[in-house]
Amino acid sequence: MPPHTFLLLHKPKAILDTLLVMSGFEIAGIVLGSIPLVIATLEKYGTGLSTLQRWRKYRRELQSLIRNLETERIKLQNVCEKLLIGLVQPSRIEALINNPMGDLWREEETLRKVQFRLGRGFESFEATINHLKTTIDRMAERIDYQKNGMASGFKRAVFTLSRSQYADLVSDIKDSISNLENLTDRNMELEPARRGRYRGKLFVLLQTISGSLYRALSPSLNCACGHTIGLGLESRATEVFPSGDEEKMINPTSFKIAFSYMESPDDATIWEEISVRPNVAVARATFSAKPPTSSTPSNLGQGNNNVRLASSSRGSSSTTVLVQTQSSLAAMSLNMSTPRDSDG
Repeated sequence: MPPHTFLLLHKPKAILDTLLVMSGFEIAGIVLGSIPLVIATLEKYGTGLSTLQRWRKYRRELQSLIRNLETERIKLQNVCEKLLIGLVQPSRIEALINNPMGDLWREEETLRKVQFRLGRGFESFEATINHLKTTIDRMAERIDYQKNGMASGFKRAVFTLSRSQYADLVSDIKDSISNLENLTDRNMELEPARRGRYRGKLFVLLQTISGSLYRALSPSLNCACGHTIGLGLESRATEVFPSGDEEKMINPTSFKIAFSYMESPDDATIWEEISVRPNVAVARATFSAKPPTSSTPSNLGQGNNNVRLASSSRGSSSTTVLVQTQSSLAAMSLNMSTPRDSDG
């Protein structure tokens, strides 16, 4: 039998190291691509043994084994497709299924979405898929087993095609894929409720940040002239993430704030817009923005808000605002650069 039709029996250390860092989802793709290799190997055995006198007796054994493996392959494929529905484009699902050992299975974005969908069941999914891969490898080794000068011909056929030689492995494969089906189905049933909880958490975080931003800015605008401040409301498609992943929840979020002021009482109202984007690191969020100008340097403090303002007559100023929040975000820093001076 040509060696390229078999899975690797003795994997080099580099390959073993690579397998150790693979995600469970990527290994699912490898298993999905490995089962057809095992089936192809069995079919080649069948072709080579078809001339033996007692071939008919063992053909049923071989066909049953191939049929069981193909059924489990389809069930595993269904699990992978179900996990991907709604997470990636349909065309990408087709590409993943058609090339189970391809690079698409290693994309971090896809893995992250699958992790969220499986929730706390992701570790069990990984453990089960790793066990399934080990079982498939053992079956490939057993098919290719020619230890201690095993005789060729009929005697080899009896050894290779004996039902008892593969019954334990087939049963193990069925159990593993059945567990993967149950994990996927149960976690997908819970997914809508999880998303609702995480959206609620995201709302609280955004509410806390926007409130803290207001409390930080309000003492800085204490001049006699009037200002109107508007916070832009946008339609957002922010993704939600598992509990404890506040950084990923907040990083894609930005605010637009508009300030009105006048150069002089006789001038028309001028509007300046700034874009504020948080960058959460541990318990700290940093905002970069372009605000309206401040006329005088000041150093203000109110309650838990510490505000330091610095300005320049040459057209730039830097403002840092440290804010105490009510969430686990212990501090926020607001850095602003101003394009011009103003009297507001």
